[in-house]
Amino acid sequence: AHLDSPVVGRLRTPPLAGRLRVIASALAAAVIVLPIALLAQALSASLIAWYIALAAAAILALGAGLLGEHDLRGTPGAGVNDNASGIGVLLAVARELMANRPHNVETWLVFPAGGEAAGVGLKAFLEENRFDPEHTYFIDVDAVGAAPLHVIEAEGRLRRREASPALRQAAENIARSLTE
Repeated sequence: AHLDSPVVGRLRTPPLAGRLRVIASALAAAVIVLPIALLAQALSASLIAWYIALAAAAILALGAGLLGEHDLRGTPGAGVNDNASGIGVLLAVARELMANRPHNVETWLVFPAGGEAAGVGLKAFLEENRFDPEHTYFIDVDAVGAAPLHVIEAEGRLRRREASPALRQAAENIARSLTE
């Protein structure tokens, strides 16, 4: 496997991948509830507090098990489909844009780093450059080649940000044309 290939484990399978927000919320709640329940149990010898602490510990153990399975037993994804493939696509787009410049459209191709570190590269870029949100579209070409094609409708674990309906529709139309 290429160094740029993602590891695909149980966390990336459809049953769990669609519930990552719920799993993350349950783990965050367990981290908060466990010490409180243990303290309450120690101060009052309450059986209910002990059961709450046990449930929180079980949730944390399940989360640790999923992460361990993902890292230890996961298999590399097929092909180079993370940063290198996205850069390749952007370079091909740049070549096409140089040959066929769109009129009245300002186009920026950005290669930010730090996507796995809470998007620090893109955040730094956006702090230095202001864009009108009503007239600006961002297209992320990360993980190109990871079949099948998906259109992301929203991003954000705690603060969800919906994608532009027009951009989503354009992506869905392109995806449909590729399967016809």
